[in-house]
Amino acid sequence: MLRFPRPATPAAPASSVSCLLSPVSCLLSPVLEECPCASDLIRRFDEQLNSPAGDNLPMTAKITESEYLLLFRGTTWHHGLSPEELQKNLARFSVWFEQLRTEGKFRSGHPLVHDGKIVAGKDSVTDGPFAESKEAIAGFFIIRAESLEQAVEIAKGCPGLGYGQTVEVRPIASEAGELQSARRRVNAS
Repeated sequence: MLRFPRPATPAAPASSVSCLLSPVSCLLSPVLEECPCASDLIRRFDEQLNSPAGDNLPMTAKITESEYLLLFRGTTWHHGLSPEELQKNLARFSVWFEQLRTEGKFRSGHPLVHDGKIVAGKDSVTDGPFAESKEAIAGFFIIRAESLEQAVEIAKGCPGLGYGQTVEVRPIASEAGELQSARRRVNAS
């Protein structure tokens, strides 16, 4: 079984913006990188996610039908907001996250770096995705919910929705549908 160690979280540079918010705000905003308390908050958050029980999680961990992926799309929601508006919105993100965590709905999540590569074949690698795109993925949560409908209701609480972000909600399967279909075809022949 392949095992992947969790990546280290880089420290964020200090600036004049100040807050004492949950580091989950960084899932939705590069602005938190400028927060002087961000590196400590991110470190504490990462320690919770990287507790001994969570170290080197197997790539094929058993997934239940009650887990859902929330993909946060849009990385420019904060453009044009004043520092005060940013503080208010980061606080809303923090409250939303803390509510999910307190209710036991939050499983995991991370922000994504805003650049990378797209692999479309062994010899086809291009730059992208592009961070300024409306479709750029800012980060993700894995949550627990009783149904897709409940997961959608949780996603509707995302404060970024009012600022151009979207949240894609997807059930997590224990096995890819394509593999199930291929296995049925092999067994039928």
